[in-house]
Formats: sequence, C-alpha cells, structure tokens
Amino acid sequence: MKIRAFKLFAGVMMLILVGTLLPGCTSSMGGETESQITIVIAEDPPSFNATLTDTGYDALVMELVMLGLADIDPNGNIYPELAEELPTLENGDVILDEENGTMDVIWKLRGDITWEDGTPVSADDVIFTYDAITDPENGA
Repeated sequence: MKIRAFKLFAGVMMLILVGTLLPGCTSSMGGETESQITIVIAEDPPSFNATLTDTGYDALVMELVMLGLADIDPNGNIYPELAEELPTLENGDVILDEENGTMDVIWKLRGDITWEDGTPVSADDVIFTYDAITDPENGA
C-alpha cells in the first residue's frame, strides 16, 4: 500500500512539475485589460527552467507567469490549475496495474485556457513542455 501511494504521489508531482513549466498561458476571460508587472532581481537567471537551476529567481518568475496542470496552495493542498480536475482513483483518471507495477494518469485540460494569441492550450503543448525539460540536450 505504501509503494502504491508513493508511486501515485511521485506521478502527480512529476505532472505538476511538467505543468508548472508550461509557458505563456492565460485564461480567456472577456473584458480583460492589459497590465504590466516589473520584478527586480539581483541577477539574470541562468535559465527559466527551474528544474535545471536553483537560484530561486527562475522559480519566482516561473510561478508568476506560468500555469501548471496543478499547483499546491500554502496549506499543502493540491488543486487543479490547467486541469479540469485532479486525477484520482475515484474519478477513474488514475489507473493502477498492480500486476505490472504501472500507473496511468489521465489529465483533462480546462477548455478556457488559451495562449496570448487566443489559441487553446492543448495536450500537445503539455507533451512538448515535458519533452523539452527532460531532454538531456537541455541539461535535464
């Protein structure tokens, strides 16, 4: 039971990490006004990929400008961000195969999330981000 829980936790955390690095997403709410924010940091981050560096600046900027599949609130509660809902065993979006020691997780994306140009965020975008941050040529 502990191994299953650990695998589930590890899978969810990996997907949160992947989703956190999905850049440039916005919510397509009507009537939005353009705004600007300036963040002053002591040095240029070596990368905006927080999995490759640990300056803290990169993670700060990433948290402010990018959405993940899910995120964690200050109380440690996981909540959906790009996802419609959190995958669970109960809703059928987490499928455990104990015989083979595998787990499949299905993430359903919200339909109201778009890129700056209005193009809907897709599963292909999530896969692209995952592939980019895990590519050894990018330092992963």
